[in-house]
Amino acid sequence: MPGEDFSLEERLRRLESLLNLVLRTLERIEGMLAAPEPEEARVARRLVMLFSLPVGEAIRAAREVVEATRGITGLTALDIIVLEAVASMPGASLRDLERAIRRARGRASRETIKRSLERLKQLGLVRVEYDGRRYRVSLASRER
Repeated sequence: MPGEDFSLEERLRRLESLLNLVLRTLERIEGMLAAPEPEEARVARRLVMLFSLPVGEAIRAAREVVEATRGITGLTALDIIVLEAVASMPGASLRDLERAIRRARGRASRETIKRSLERLKQLGLVRVEYDGRRYRVSLASRER
């Protein structure tokens, strides 16, 4: 409390508690950064740069994208960026995806994004749900 004097012992106890919190946080960050696959690291870097994601979220999304696309061939550059945007914004609307992709690529029409989503849906990579008149898009969980 303001103006409250704490004993040296109490201040040391609080400092120790704070240091323990910092150490746990650093350990969690180290775990997230622990030896990502080269492909995951490349995708995570792209997600940080293209979608301004925090590093931890970018690593999570990159792992999801890499896992989802493992063994899939024939994806276009647009398909990849759509997948990355979906992984970055789970449950995003079509409009949200359009804005993010437009910022990342400089251009993106709603129709080309819809066609890409339909292709990705047929491949089992994304799940499209309708919330009234809005799309809600997320990565589909794939059975291995």
